[in-house]
Amino acid sequence: MPDNNNYRVGEPGPSGSVIKQIIIQGVEFIVYIDSNVDIEWSTEETYVDFHPQFGSIQNRVSYWESIGKQVPEKVGLTLFNFHRKSTFTYILKRRALALKPGKYLVRDFLTGQVIGEMEEDQSEMALSVQPKDGAMLEKVH
Repeated sequence: MPDNNNYRVGEPGPSGSVIKQIIIQGVEFIVYIDSNVDIEWSTEETYVDFHPQFGSIQNRVSYWESIGKQVPEKVGLTLFNFHRKSTFTYILKRRALALKPGKYLVRDFLTGQVIGEMEEDQSEMALSVQPKDGAMLEKVH
């Protein structure tokens, strides 16, 4: 089984379509929005036995498919926390998002409030979403 962490924004994903935005990825799975703003996902090569997190991944994909075409182009990242009690933390990786060298600000798309900064020498930063909440974020170079 290939390592799904090797897929990058701007390159073909496992389905062959170009990855526009990675929603979530790990060694054994990837869920992403492609250049046609369609949700694509893969949990294994042959689909003989479903991945242990299949149900959770399917729920996330279903939600994204319901809103995928409504996300404004300017939004660079959307995070949703489906947990009722715990905070969700997403590690934003410069390499996975194909960010060019330089400093980036991450802003809340709706309020314009800066919620994080990625310095030029940082390879990643943590972004958190409170329980039962979501965030639409934009990156500013």
